[in-house]
Amino acid sequence: MDYVITFIHIIILYYVFNSKTATSARFSARRSMKDKTARIVGGEPTTITMYPHQLSVANKNNHNCGATLISPVWVLSAAHCFTKHSLTHLTLRGGSTTLKSTSAKEPPAEVRNIIQIIKHTSFNQLDYDIALLKVNAPFDLNTRVKVANLPAAGFELQPGTLVTVTGWGATMENGTASDVLRKVNLNVISYEECEQALSPIPINKDTMLCAGNLKGGKDACQGDSGGPLVSNNVLVGVVSWGLGCAREGNTGVFTKVSHFRSWITEHTGV
Repeated sequence: MDYVITFIHIIILYYVFNSKTATSARFSARRSMKDKTARIVGGEPTTITMYPHQLSVANKNNHNCGATLISPVWVLSAAHCFTKHSLTHLTLRGGSTTLKSTSAKEPPAEVRNIIQIIKHTSFNQLDYDIALLKVNAPFDLNTRVKVANLPAAGFELQPGTLVTVTGWGATMENGTASDVLRKVNLNVISYEECEQALSPIPINKDTMLCAGNLKGGKDACQGDSGGPLVSNNVLVGVVSWGLGCAREGNTGVFTKVSHFRSWITEHTGV
């Protein structure tokens, strides 16, 4: 399936193109959309039983973003995944390692309609990139569908901490879509290194978490947006944005879940 590129403001795109002179840098939200192909870069296949909190957000039955189950009826994702699509065309799919293919080894996926989307009121394309989704009926929890553990408010990870991101997005920049769920291990990047890598784009230390490999080769990519970043089985981040995918000297940016812990509780009771 083919997907297209980006929703980001023209002025930001112009700024990045003119600031990264060594490459034709493409600022990308990690969303898969029509006419660009989209999976995890530098990772490996995994199964939904290893990451049963992982969901797929589909637009007209086509994978668009990732998401994370945080209660039987509430889901966490990225706000930028929901700037254009009609609520009536969106569904959530859980309990399946694959997006399209059917396997005798897997029971049917659980599919739910989205009946409410709550985007953070401070969302501005780059920052506060977080959204809550409510489904029409509770997910049936089992070994393939489980609720993620949420961090305490104010929880912080030290630079170098091992984290894991999962999704069905691109295995290389401008690559092709994966039908199978994939994972890649990253390391938390210090804010000083993150700001240097992504300059002149500002990094909000309160709301953003940087993770990747500054040597390149490992990253989330288009199609992974909204999906989970976990550490020791705790949901610490939501895939948000980056400059290209897995480029040397760059890092991925994730929404820091611990900063929004009270916001999540306020709207969901979770």
